[in-house]
Amino acid sequence: MIAELTSRAEVIFNHVSDAIVVTDDRLCIIEANIAFEQLFGYQTHDIAHQLIHKLVSPKQLHIFSNLLEDIHTQKNTKRLETIAIRKDGSTFLAEISLTLIESPELTGYVCTIRDISVAQQKLATLKIRESRTRAILDASPVCIMSIDTHGNFVAFNSAAERTFGYTREDVIGKPMVDLIMPDSFQKAHHDGMQRFLSTRQSKVMYQPMRVPARRADGSEFLMEITIAPIETDNQLFFTAYIRDLSDEHQPIKDSTGKLRSLDELL
Repeated sequence: MIAELTSRAEVIFNHVSDAIVVTDDRLCIIEANIAFEQLFGYQTHDIAHQLIHKLVSPKQLHIFSNLLEDIHTQKNTKRLETIAIRKDGSTFLAEISLTLIESPELTGYVCTIRDISVAQQKLATLKIRESRTRAILDASPVCIMSIDTHGNFVAFNSAAERTFGYTREDVIGKPMVDLIMPDSFQKAHHDGMQRFLSTRQSKVMYQPMRVPARRADGSEFLMEITIAPIETDNQLFFTAYIRDLSDEHQPIKDSTGKLRSLDELL
């Protein structure tokens, strides 16, 4: 039974995707799994009995030392992001989890190492794209805002900030109806959204409408709004393009010359 459990543990140890290193209490490596060998380029016998510090950039060793002190004080797993060094001298961004082991069989550490450089690159690329998208939206003179299927703001451009008197930080994650829609129109909005989510049909989408809106100071004004559903990464959003009509005093008409209002379209 013991031999079976030991064999099973060894199979698991060598088939997990993260690199795992086991050290003694002096931080000398005594065991490493296959994922470690693939990630760092060492064979276990090449690295055995060497300090785990060999795997960490010298510039990051002080952080690693502080981590060890925290583990001995708090007796729990600690994580850090650091620069790791492969056998060939190349480096990568790694997330290291270190756990203290204190048992009759072994006193030492289990170190789990994950290469997060690709994930960080993807995150950096995503941030660049988000920055570009925000710059484009903020350059538009038209108010542009988006909500998710729960009705909460996920985007709010500079023109919307100027028109409605809210900052982006004021509205993101909050219900759109509570902030910019007069009470008398909130039920119609909710019913229309639920109908679209259920049937994917609506008279409102892509149709310019004339409806009242509410600013941060409570004052109301007439706006022209066009709503478009946008699906990306299997997520549905509703983006609204809005013009302030308070200075125009002109009703909005569709291509047939007919006045369009929210009540009529719903």
